[in-house]
Amino acid sequence: MPRTLLIWLLTTIMFLGACSVEINQPSGDAAATTATNTANEDADESSGAATAVTESVPLSPEVLSGQIYYVNFVEQQPRLVSLDPASGEEVIVFEPPENAWLNEISLSPDGSQIVMTYAPPPEEGAIQFGFTDIYVMPADGSQAPRPILQRSEESEIFFNVTWPLDNILYYSHLLPGTDDTGNAILISQIERLPFPDGTPEVLVQEAAWPRLSADGLSLAYVTEINEFLVAQSDGSQPTQLLNPDAFVAVDAPLFSPDGQLIYFSAVNSEPLAHLSLWDRLLGVRIAEAHDIPSDWWVMPTDGSKGPQRLTNLNAISMYGDFSPNEKHIAFITSDGVYVMNPDGSGLLQLRDTPTVGTLDWVP
Repeated sequence: MPRTLLIWLLTTIMFLGACSVEINQPSGDAAATTATNTANEDADESSGAATAVTESVPLSPEVLSGQIYYVNFVEQQPRLVSLDPASGEEVIVFEPPENAWLNEISLSPDGSQIVMTYAPPPEEGAIQFGFTDIYVMPADGSQAPRPILQRSEESEIFFNVTWPLDNILYYSHLLPGTDDTGNAILISQIERLPFPDGTPEVLVQEAAWPRLSADGLSLAYVTEINEFLVAQSDGSQPTQLLNPDAFVAVDAPLFSPDGQLIYFSAVNSEPLAHLSLWDRLLGVRIAEAHDIPSDWWVMPTDGSKGPQRLTNLNAISMYGDFSPNEKHIAFITSDGVYVMNPDGSGLLQLRDTPTVGTLDWVP
């Protein structure tokens, strides 16, 4: 195998590992245990961020409605499920064949279709590297997923897919390239795709984690050097919300329904160990918080105030969405599915099954 391809493959596998949960955890039954959200007593000196002080208001499943879609693991196999948060009933929407890889999902605005990052099983005897394309399927699972955007090179990956508008998909695209000295690297860029028959458009280079505001006017994302930005929906006129040194890493942005606040997952204040030799050899950059203990933070979209910490979970693989009535936030971690009030109070764990990727809460 050529050295450059080996580097691409190794780096990509490390990237996938960063975005994945530890799937050797035992799966559990539905849980309805509440946890008190205890605010930090001191400000985070490393980030200069104020901490949230919220009164815990316990939630109960009875006040929740709609369906929560996400990917969980049973016997180390990913599957797409929908959860009724009120009853706790979980329904399998799509169970991929053995040795397939399913990571992230997003529902269409009308709730009729699901877009996903998915890698079908490779040929018999071949290794599943998890190089995902973008597929779509009916939300009821009545038809198998069909590809709508596929890789042109083996080591490409499509990820962070969202479906915020009727006819537009946003996603991140990881593809091989070279740096100024000719060394092989992986380049992440944010693209959007007019659905179903449009041509992909590159919006932002060296960035990932696109998330659109509810009004479709603002785009939040994170650059490879840990800049947290809000721009126009086409990526133009970016405004920096945080100094890149404020947190070791941030990811998973989420606008409040009125667009006035921006939520995000951030690595907590403890410093990370230095990059390993392999990291340095392969040019790995820390671009996300997904594989490092993190918590939810929130700040005004206009940057007028510093971020406030909302949770104290020290969890990995966080990703959230607002409820259809805009009163609650559901989110996943590698430990399961949670719901909370927008101020971080009333934390309630709905499921303790290991999860991965993204989550969508629909009516």
